Amino acid sequence: MTRTLLALALAGLLLPEVAEAKKRPRAQDTDREKPKHERLLSMEKGTWQLGGSATIDFSKVGDASDLWLNLSPDVGYFVANRWEILGQADILYNEDAAWGIGAGIRYHFDMRPSWIYLGALGTYSDDRVYALGAPLGIQLQGGLLYPLARNVALDVGLRANAWLPEEGDTFFSGGLGYLGVQGYWR
Repeated sequence: MTRTLLALALAGLLLPEVAEAKKRPRAQDTDREKPKHERLLSMEKGTWQLGGSATIDFSKVGDASDLWLNLSPDVGYFVANRWEILGQADILYNEDAAWGIGAGIRYHFDMRPSWIYLGALGTYSDDRVYALGAPLGIQLQGGLLYPLARNVALDVGLRANAWLPEEGDTFFSGGLGYLGVQGYWR
């Protein structure tokens, strides 16, 4: 009888503690409740982006064609959730070196855990860029941002350029591969 009373007393002391422990979420459960992309990349108003990319650009106009290695550092700022304004510099290498600058906008689509973006930039380039020497251009962008770590993403995508020469017809160029890395912070 003493053993039974002791067991009942012990159970009475432990049951409230067990019930309270069941109410508290475990640390691993709270991590699962947060979408993965919220812990890694922020596309919210006030976020800064700094990154860069490398691509091989190809253009063909009539009989003339060019291949360029294009290194493009860029910086952006989110003026509203998912809306980013950005500036870009282009350093182009062929037989000679050339440069370009651009400014534009991107919109980001949440694809958990990745993000897809679409954007457009107005560009100005050194006259030596591409076969006809076309300083003004329009660049359309589309890409996938895949999180690599907290606030760092791999950027893979497509770029298409329309160049507006001072004389002659507009011509187009595109990348034969696009790879970049982007960092985000608030």
